[in-house]
Amino acid sequence: MHGTLVYCTFESLFQYIYSVYVVKDKLKRERCAALGITLIEVPYWWQREQQSLEASIVIARPDLKSITISHTAPDVKTGNGE
Repeated sequence: MHGTLVYCTFESLFQYIYSVYVVKDKLKRERCAALGITLIEVPYWWQREQQSLEASIVIARPDLKSITISHTAPDVKTGNGE
């Protein structure tokens, strides 16, 4: 490809990148399932509210319903501890 002009539209680049993530996500789900690891997928539109995160965790792992997140846990909005 040396000396060859490579033309790529933004749309085709986006489709390629998206397909890579789809494959990686699928492999991650399969690997976690094979190892008995609960994978909790947080959607891109999550509003960074601790309550909704806790609800997602309980949906995936009902056995963790009685466990509460400590007030000293990192802040879900900033990632900083208190």
